[in-house]
Amino acid sequence: MTGKKKNSSLKTMTEIYLLRHGDTGAGPVLAGSTDLPLAPHAFGELAAASHLLAAVHFDHIWRSPRLRCQQTLAAVLPGAEAEIIDDLREVDFGHWEMKKFSEISEEYREDVARLAAWDQDFAFPGGESITSFLARVAAVRAQVAALTKARGDQKILMVTHSGVIRQLLCGWLGIPSRHYLLFAVKPGKITTLSIHEDGGVLTGFNLG
Repeated sequence: MTGKKKNSSLKTMTEIYLLRHGDTGAGPVLAGSTDLPLAPHAFGELAAASHLLAAVHFDHIWRSPRLRCQQTLAAVLPGAEAEIIDDLREVDFGHWEMKKFSEISEEYREDVARLAAWDQDFAFPGGESITSFLARVAAVRAQVAALTKARGDQKILMVTHSGVIRQLLCGWLGIPSRHYLLFAVKPGKITTLSIHEDGGVLTGFNLG
């Protein structure tokens, strides 16, 4: 009986590769819905990720619709076809887009305090709410869960954004969403997890 349970568990395992897009050169500003391209230097910096990912056969490749993710995938896996998943786009920061947090803290003090308190009713001024963003990320996890239940032993690559990766990690590792800043996700780097029906195990962070 023990052996059967172990084999069943192995069959429902899915390996996830989360690749944050390369550097846009925009600096320390909030860039969510703004459709920035990669900076010229970013393509060379993606070589290590390309070498790592080229050795893996992926059953599914998903990416955010943003240009920076499209260019990142083309750089690391030339010619690879991906399914565009709208839920993988970064949060829409609204009026905070392309501003430094120091500027935002001065102009929107009450809103910044609500964000720091992780008020679930908070919405970025002119942008997306926390609830909406978390629901999108949860939908991605649900899609992975369905694939895992249907057929394990799969490998999925997602090319997306730091905010999405942080919340995917929180969800799969059972960490409250308000603690997303525990993960310093670097541009052009890969995070890996093994996903099973009950959650996930972090197997690599900022690789490449």
